Amino acid sequence: MDHLAASCDETGKWNRTSPLSILYYFGLRPGRIFATVRTIFLRVAIPSGPLLYVARDSGLGWKWSILITLSIVFVFNLGRALCKYYSFLWQSTSESISVKSGIFHKAQSDVKWSRVRAVSISRDPLQRRIGLCSVALDTAGSADAEVSIPNIPISVAQELQAKTGEDHGRSQYMPPNISPSIGEDSVEDHVSEIQMEQSREVLFRLSILDLLKSVLCSRGVIASVIGGWVSLGSLYILFRHLFARNSDSNDDGIRDRVVGWITELPHEAMSDLDTVTTWLANSVGLEFLESEPGEATFLAAIAVALTFLFFLTTTFRRTTSNYGFELSDEDSHLVVARGLFTKNQTRIEKRRIQVITYSMTNRERWFGRGTLLFEQSESEEDHSIRVPFVDETTADTIVQQVYDGDIKIPSLHTKARDYHRISIVSFFVELIHRVLIWAPLCLLAVSTVVPYFRQFLWPYALLLPCFFGLASWLKWIKTGYVVNRDFLARRGGVFRRNVKLVQVEKVQTIRMSQNMIQRMRATSKLSLFYLGGDISIPYLNVCKANEYRTNVLERIRTRNISWT
Repeated sequence: MDHLAASCDETGKWNRTSPLSILYYFGLRPGRIFATVRTIFLRVAIPSGPLLYVARDSGLGWKWSILITLSIVFVFNLGRALCKYYSFLWQSTSESISVKSGIFHKAQSDVKWSRVRAVSISRDPLQRRIGLCSVALDTAGSADAEVSIPNIPISVAQELQAKTGEDHGRSQYMPPNISPSIGEDSVEDHVSEIQMEQSREVLFRLSILDLLKSVLCSRGVIASVIGGWVSLGSLYILFRHLFARNSDSNDDGIRDRVVGWITELPHEAMSDLDTVTTWLANSVGLEFLESEPGEATFLAAIAVALTFLFFLTTTFRRTTSNYGFELSDEDSHLVVARGLFTKNQTRIEKRRIQVITYSMTNRERWFGRGTLLFEQSESEEDHSIRVPFVDETTADTIVQQVYDGDIKIPSLHTKARDYHRISIVSFFVELIHRVLIWAPLCLLAVSTVVPYFRQFLWPYALLLPCFFGLASWLKWIKTGYVVNRDFLARRGGVFRRNVKLVQVEKVQTIRMSQNMIQRMRATSKLSLFYLGGDISIPYLNVCKANEYRTNVLERIRTRNISWT
């Protein structure tokens, strides 16, 4: 790795990453257990199915079929990893950073340092052991990182970070000829940490108890449990098709075999469950499994245990990823450090933040907490900051730290009284739209999919307008907006409440539009477009809309920040 020890200022020199990248391209990532398992499943298990099927049909035994299949998959993935490693080159100059990749389809990405909006550095246990890290640089151009460089020395990564203008005071304390020692933190790390501690102010720190609560309240827990059951069912189907298929049907046509196999699959699943319970009753001595109630109770207990296992898996993954979460203020930047096995650090510049969102799920509202999200580009994960399980008062305090100066910032409280309610016309338009369009479509879908419910069509026809009326009313009373000289804020949501805050100086386009109803009511829809999204106020009085529009256009014309 001598070629990586050179300064990243050397012009014209294309560098290759550490040979450890071969392991990463193969799919093995220490510290990311679930990502590794998912990658192995996608790259090994799925291709192995068709190959094993062909090997078995060609008359080979199980031993040779499995050996040949795994060998082919291993050689293919190893060749793929080697090709990606030798084709990946990166170059850094004083003005830009460039990356080359590809064997057959060659590509080169060039990014100016002035366009980089955020830098993300991650280090898993193996990388920390040998002094490496992975760097991702993000601009406003796309939702993914434009430049991602795996497995480079931490000193080189810090030099790259200094070039973005996000860490001007760091690189001057780095001795250029000292490389990280194996098993110990580098001298650069110690010096950098000392210098950054002097200017760092901790804004929020997540305790262990709050971390567990945030995991239980976060979205996607139920979806992950469902995904676990879908994966288990897919594995069973693969097992039934490859290992336990009926050999008597080999002479049938392919279509007849597939249709017959799908038709018999539920019966075969029940038969396999009976076989398993009978085997347990005979081998383990569980006599209660011989009766139907005992067997049903046992299968229900197994289902509950598997569901709990899927839930624990998701909880463990999210707990380790946000372990030690700390949000800090470093002069003109926000910095987040988190992670138990893989250490992640994300830094974004305050002035590049485009929108701030504070949201609360139903479970988070029980604890009076929510999630605070800072977005500075279209990317939502690697180069945005998500602060979990923070209360509304603390969220307001953090936002005050982001926008320095004597400016009035709307509160992020979902029940703040300074929010104006939108016009009542919006409620009636929403109600008519749902009753005249969505209600008939729902009735048609239910009666078509489930013919049994056709006899209850009229009760449903009476209940649906009531339901849509209540939903429209709740949506209307929970929606509000605040517009002042510096900010535009809008809140909404019935079950998942949220407040979106945009600084007027970040607005790039403003639009006023009127439909036929709005022209009759002398109202309009005011839409403000910022980088990566927009925020709208429907049925706003035309005079107020023109006043807000004039104010926004004036602020855009006289703003003293540079768009990069």
